[in-house]
Amino acid sequence: MKHYRLGVDAGGTYTRYAVYLDGDLVEAVTGPSIHFMSVGFKGIGEAIKSGLSQLSQAYPFEKVLFGLAGYGEDQTLRNKISTQVHSVFCDAICINDAQLAHIAALKNHDGIFVISGTGSIALRKHLNQTTRTGGFGYLLDDSGSGFWIGQALLRRFTHEVDGREKRTSVYATIMEAFDLKSGYDIIQSISNAQNTRQTIASVSGLFKTSTEPVVLDIFKEAGYHLACCANALVTEEDDQVKCSCGGSVLIHNTHVRESFVHHLTHQINFSFEPYNACDAVLYI
Repeated sequence: MKHYRLGVDAGGTYTRYAVYLDGDLVEAVTGPSIHFMSVGFKGIGEAIKSGLSQLSQAYPFEKVLFGLAGYGEDQTLRNKISTQVHSVFCDAICINDAQLAHIAALKNHDGIFVISGTGSIALRKHLNQTTRTGGFGYLLDDSGSGFWIGQALLRRFTHEVDGREKRTSVYATIMEAFDLKSGYDIIQSISNAQNTRQTIASVSGLFKTSTEPVVLDIFKEAGYHLACCANALVTEEDDQVKCSCGGSVLIHNTHVRESFVHHLTHQINFSFEPYNACDAVLYI
């Protein structure tokens, strides 16, 4: 009998399904988000089936692991989400997408994993216990995240629009990216966005290769906040704690990542290697 496994990375914007046989990747497909805020709770099951329909065949899975955005501390939400997942795979294991990435990046070993994408969070696994810092959401505190950076850049833009600050490349870049006739048109552009959170977070990507001093200061501050999240997970009794990172900001923005590493406590042993979050199903 062949031992197939399915790893599912169900983030806020897309869902990746990866099929493995005896540890090797057989095939992978990407489908739309199955997040309850996108498809509703009752739509999760159908969205999963739609994504699976892209696979070349129906596989007999011996283990299925879902890493789900929105699968957080609220037990009521967790139950609603897992009920829908289990309507498709009755024995599926459900964890949140940050835990999925932690397992994959550190191969299920103890250590700290910091994510900065649209949002941000830090997790530490130690002696089968998981603790976290950050991850309070964009309305409260996702410090160092793509949203946080984008919001800081837009705030700087508004100050350059009305003369509170000297105009820099921030002004020109945002005017062009949003096709604005007047700087004040940014109010309507953001308010009318289909997904305001994603739109604001996407602004950070416009500047990832920027050398503008005010932009670099924002990147450095983002890295500092992310390091604070990691450092808060370390105790005085710790010797060396392994640490890695993920998410589009920390992976693709070298300025943020360098600042993050610079501000880590000496007790943290940081290394960065590419990973596939779906690989987590191989380590459980």
